[in-house]
Amino acid sequence: MINHLRQWFGSKAVQGRIVTPGSTPLIIGPWLGEVGPELQYWIPWLTKLQQRGELAGRRLIVVSRGGAEPWYRHITNEYVDAYDVLTHAELRQIRTERPTEKQFAWTPGEQNLVQQAAAKLGVTEYTTLHPFSLWKNILLYFQERQPLSWLLDRLAFQQIRETAITEAAARLTLPSLPEEYIVARLYVSDLFPASPANQQFVKTMFERLAANHPVVALTNQQQLDDHGVFPLPSLPNVYPVLIDKDIRTNLALQTVIMARGQAFVGTYGGLTVLPGFLGKPCYGFIGADLASQQALHFRHEAVTHHLYQISTHQPYLVQTVQAWQQLQSLVS
Repeated sequence: MINHLRQWFGSKAVQGRIVTPGSTPLIIGPWLGEVGPELQYWIPWLTKLQQRGELAGRRLIVVSRGGAEPWYRHITNEYVDAYDVLTHAELRQIRTERPTEKQFAWTPGEQNLVQQAAAKLGVTEYTTLHPFSLWKNILLYFQERQPLSWLLDRLAFQQIRETAITEAAARLTLPSLPEEYIVARLYVSDLFPASPANQQFVKTMFERLAANHPVVALTNQQQLDDHGVFPLPSLPNVYPVLIDKDIRTNLALQTVIMARGQAFVGTYGGLTVLPGFLGKPCYGFIGADLASQQALHFRHEAVTHHLYQISTHQPYLVQTVQAWQQLQSLVS
């Protein structure tokens, strides 16, 4: 990530006003990248701009994907989902236009998406606030040239509104769920590869959770991103939910289910940020060596810990599978 930031932006962050004053509608996005940075940086950065008055007096239109509308309701009621104007294949093609998940520059596909979103709403004149503006403005933190306090001055964390969750639930076809439950999503990633040890960990974790609580296990059949799927153990008290029956609403579905649950247990990654915006405890697990990206990992973690400790006041624990297994051997 740091190398790409330097390639696109050099060594300076943008100073001064972010949004040019005016009265034309402002299209915010499109956000097509990872869930973690969208929740952890993009939306809090937009919230801060709104608090500073930079978004005032404008018609604000957010463009994201996968039913992320509830996440933005404190900013605007106007939202266009990328899946409403493009197919999944077309969106995947747009993601190949850049060398990284991070949207450090406009691409032709993104420009086309914004044009189609505007046309869907009948908007002919507009300006755009693209995610590259975010990265330009927080660059110095990731270059280790500014402290956490500098970054936090540029972000404002606000929990997802209960009314937005209720409205999202009304638009979804929700599965039948227990009255109380823990949400689990343990998936394959670079930080949690499908090794025999990790597969055994997933099986053991479900067994232990289900022994005491109903567990709603989020899983998918389609390839939504570069993450794989662990087979779910067939256990009493485990309730599998396919999040991709309708790919257009998969993030909304996960948000509603997590908001109604008691806690989240899952693979460490972008999804471990979401419970913090829902006021829920989170327990994330890493099943790989962090040595190659340790510095960047702890920069991200400092922000996440602030979200949970200062904004959410809920437990947030991330540990490696090895550490968890050693702890279990000590207390068993």
